[in-house]
Amino acid sequence: MQLEKIISFMDKNLQILVSGCSFSESQPGYDSNDKNQWKPWSDFLSDEFVVKNVAKGSMGNFGISKSIVKEILGGYQPDLVIIQWSGIARRFTKKDSDLVIEVLKTPSKSLELVGLDLFSQDTIDKYSEDIMYGSLQEILLVQEFLEKRKIPYLCFWGWQEVTYYYGAKTANLFYNDNWFLLNDNNLGFREYTISNLGEDNILDCGHPNTDAHKLLYEKEILPRVKLHITKKSMI
Repeated sequence: MQLEKIISFMDKNLQILVSGCSFSESQPGYDSNDKNQWKPWSDFLSDEFVVKNVAKGSMGNFGISKSIVKEILGGYQPDLVIIQWSGIARRFTKKDSDLVIEVLKTPSKSLELVGLDLFSQDTIDKYSEDIMYGSLQEILLVQEFLEKRKIPYLCFWGWQEVTYYYGAKTANLFYNDNWFLLNDNNLGFREYTISNLGEDNILDCGHPNTDAHKLLYEKEILPRVKLHITKKSMI
């Protein structure tokens, strides 16, 4: 009974830092009657815990890594960090008045955003390896940053890319007990949704709907958060 009280108290006071792309970005204006909107898993998390969400739509892994390091170096002390890593081809570029634009597509395609060719196909073909391994570097660096500070974290892929681009051998270099792969596989969130709920649960914009986010939260994320709380209570 005493352990249950401790865990219940920790539930309410657990400080969780979340980062990722639009799959994890908070949607405070969510309207359940609007079929083009969704309640993200991170907002389900916020219903039960104290969450600081720095995820942003279209953010790549450099931006995700930077957002986590910036918060912690700025003095925020989370009990747990949950990271939804983004597309490995997404990179920052700047255009006009320091507006930061994230590259949205994979190296295998011409990168276009708002009708503007950010990189030619020749450039992508030439630098795709640098782009991909730069993304890998960001992931490894933030893992080391958190581990050195003894900050617990959980990681999962929002996009189904890593094994395809890196190969399973390279991917295994950074997988550890803090990672969980959707469906015990390398599914991205969109593929996970289709596999478990069907294509009807993908919105016209390409994002999984609220039911998919609820499934991800209840089946994959919440049990791992609860496990973290239980382990922490034993220390």
